[in-house]
Amino acid sequence: MKPDISAPGVDITAARSQETTGGGEGLHRILSGTSMATPHVVGAAAILAQQHPDLTGAQLKEHLMSTAKGPDGGYSPYEVGTGRLDVAAAVRTTVRGTGSLFFGNCTWPHEPSDVAVTKDLTFTNTGSADVTLNLALAEDGGPFTLGATTVTVPAGGTRAVPVTGDPQAASAGRHVGYVTPTDAATGQPVTRTSVALLKEEERYDLNIKPVGRDGKPGAGWVTINLAGDFRPWQVYVDGSTTMRMAPGLYTVAGYLDVAGEKADRSGLAVLVDPETVLKDSAADVVLVGAPARAAGAVRADAVVQAARQARTLTARATTSPRMSRETRD
Repeated sequence: MKPDISAPGVDITAARSQETTGGGEGLHRILSGTSMATPHVVGAAAILAQQHPDLTGAQLKEHLMSTAKGPDGGYSPYEVGTGRLDVAAAVRTTVRGTGSLFFGNCTWPHEPSDVAVTKDLTFTNTGSADVTLNLALAEDGGPFTLGATTVTVPAGGTRAVPVTGDPQAASAGRHVGYVTPTDAATGQPVTRTSVALLKEEERYDLNIKPVGRDGKPGAGWVTINLAGDFRPWQVYVDGSTTMRMAPGLYTVAGYLDVAGEKADRSGLAVLVDPETVLKDSAADVVLVGAPARAAGAVRADAVVQAARQARTLTARATTSPRMSRETRD
């Protein structure tokens, strides 16, 4: 489950190196992005490490995650992690919990044998007094259950509460939630733990393999279009890749750097598999960078024959006009 946590990262005023050649002038500049959010988390970890020098890196991370503040607006753990970094809460709180619990990705097809998964949500109390927590589970009506609704964490000790994610109780899709314990004495939030379970919708393997003119595995950008969908997928394939795709009719196109017709020339093969039907089982697409003949036919060499035997639509390859000398030949 990523991200782990969120931190301020929009329109952040930061120091500007005087050695940089861009980004304006002066001693400061305004930036947005993870490059601005990350220093906030690093600084918070440094403060916490100074307060608790015995904590390991994993424990520091867990403490920061479990003391994060839940944002408004219904954000999921896949958008903000456990919440927004809260340095003050991290410093004050003596109880931390497991940062996140992931119950797995249940792939299609789903079977009656898909079993529930139980994991421990562990609380650690570094304070001098016992703390009793009331546990609540905020979720989307999905497959999670708590093994207990109340737990007392002894001073200087730990306690674990089982949490279960059951794919049989879930519809297909992504299921997320938060376990949000509160102090039984004050009612104040103490920790946050994000939970998630993925139950894959109907998907099948689409195996893509570009092959160079020499018959060896190739590498290049490949575009996958689903008929009726105007948002294609793009992926860089080095040798081969497998994508989990919904049933449908796909067009797969790619570009492959290839040797030219002569030793001192190079070319770009444009490879297209116009129709691949993905239904009920996996499908293979082999994009072969064999040179085009004068009449436009693909050379029927051993690689093409192997692709045909695999019932694969082998793409026609043509030389791109990227190299003007190549196209004149």
